[in-house]
Amino acid sequence: MVISGFDGQQFPAAIDREFAAIALQRRLAAPFRYWLWLPLQRIGRIWFNPSNSGGWPVALGWQGGSLDFKAAAEIVRQHPWSVLVKVASAGWRIGVLALALLLFALSIRRTISLSRMVLWAALLHAIGRTAFLGWGFFIESRYLLETIPMLEIAIVLSIAEHWSTRSSAQNGIRGNCGGKTKCNRPNIARLS
Repeated sequence: MVISGFDGQQFPAAIDREFAAIALQRRLAAPFRYWLWLPLQRIGRIWFNPSNSGGWPVALGWQGGSLDFKAAAEIVRQHPWSVLVKVASAGWRIGVLALALLLFALSIRRTISLSRMVLWAALLHAIGRTAFLGWGFFIESRYLLETIPMLEIAIVLSIAEHWSTRSSAQNGIRGNCGGKTKCNRPNIARLS
């Protein structure tokens, strides 16, 4: 291979310029593909990559590339626990995203609350970070490390507020009064 002769040396500037010209030519020939389609594909790989293990030390012996059903079944047979960890990791990541989006959709018509603001902030962070990762060629799920816990916290706060307001409504209690019908203490779950 021609490139193997340059191991440990600076890459020749002439070859670098040729690759830059090819890249520019491809970008100008298909701007929609370059600016929108490829970043969306990368974003999909970040969130929906089933082979990512979430940092768990599990290996499958798979070096990438496409797998047919027989090869995939063989990997599952040889490494069942590793496959389980990878599926659980991907399922958790997708589930957190789906639940956060569902709670967001349900919160749109509600009054502004602390949990709603935290949920929206976490989702805005996730959207911004994901867009940056997609356009910046950072396509590994490990780059979601800061995003997932923020979404998890927002989900827990949203569910806790829902159960709190639901149980208060069922018992005829308004505010956070420890079981009393009237009190002077405001409900910290509600800001409005």
